[in-house]
Amino acid sequence: MSADQIRRPLQALLILAGVFFGLAPFLAPEAFAALTGFRGTDVFVYRLAGAATFGYAVGLAAGWSVPWVELRIPIAATFVFNAASILACLLAIGAGGT
Repeated sequence: MSADQIRRPLQALLILAGVFFGLAPFLAPEAFAALTGFRGTDVFVYRLAGAATFGYAVGLAAGWSVPWVELRIPIAATFVFNAASILACLLAIGAGGT
């Protein structure tokens, strides 16, 4: 199995996730907050987070046709961002928050 056979599906998954989790809070922050169980009182923060997350999708889509070696830093950055987000969520849940 070549590296591209692994990278392409994972890159497509990251692009789709970035598009959804970027555009949903940016375009419909109140609905996204209600869907995820939050109050959605700070619309600016939702839109800011959505725009930042959408940026990952744009960067990964722009790099669709380049070799792995040119994408390793953006993919590593996306991984670190997502891992830190998951850790923050787990810590908040462990502390009794949502």
